[in-house]
Amino acid sequence: MPLPVGVVQLVLAWLAARNVRPPVGVVAAVVLAVFCLISVLFGLFDGDLTDTVASAAGAWGVVWGIVLLAITAVVGLLAAARARQLRRNR
Repeated sequence: MPLPVGVVQLVLAWLAARNVRPPVGVVAAVVLAVFCLISVLFGLFDGDLTDTVASAAGAWGVVWGIVLLAITAVVGLLAAARARQLRRNR
């Protein structure tokens, strides 16, 4: 189910980035930050990265998984920063 999750993340990022109504942007940014935090934690600790990916795709699969986790973490940090920025501008 990665596609629906990706679509939700894109919509949340779009809402957080736009200057629609500030409460909507703040809520979207906070939800996106929490969503990314949960994704990173599950990605690190569910064992899928080291077990399933390593056996199916080898070392490059693990490297790609780490790259995706790093990108998710950066998006989460940017979302948290945006939420803070929108909250200050109220």
